[in-house]
Amino acid sequence: MIMRLACLSPEEMRLSVTIGHVAAGFGIAASLVGLALSVHRRDFAWLPFYALLLVLHPAWTISILRGDCGDARRFLSGAASLVFLALLLVQIFRPQFSRQRFLLAVCAFAWALYLPLFLSFALRAPFSLNDDFFGHIIEAYTLSSRDIAHIAFTLSAACIVFWLASRLYERRATV
Repeated sequence: MIMRLACLSPEEMRLSVTIGHVAAGFGIAASLVGLALSVHRRDFAWLPFYALLLVLHPAWTISILRGDCGDARRFLSGAASLVFLALLLVQIFRPQFSRQRFLLAVCAFAWALYLPLFLSFALRAPFSLNDDFFGHIIEAYTLSSRDIAHIAFTLSAACIVFWLASRLYERRATV
């Protein structure tokens, strides 16, 4: 894993904070649209997802002072924006979509993000980085590996808990 001893410019850190705040603003806007849609449909089942994503958003849960100049915050804020967008699209176009299935899809997405990083580390074949836009995205992605792994494991545990709860509920309903 790449570790920077010091950020060479305060602009990098400001950029990370700005990207995090813009992504958080997008998440707040998506949550407000989701809330309005929930009130209109009188179906509030998706609101806990919005609330959890807002509470755990990287803009306020990941520090820019942890050695990567905020690169992990940048990448994960973008990933959180994608999850907000997916959540909003599912709520608009497929409101009957299972919440467990959505959680499983987000979990699979997290594991799909982590797999190339794991293989890169296991095979000792780091990603090649250029000093261009995509090189910075790959660097931020690489620096987010630990966080992506934690997210994937946490989502897996949540999927297992929801699956067990649904099995217990089904068993209890048949008795």
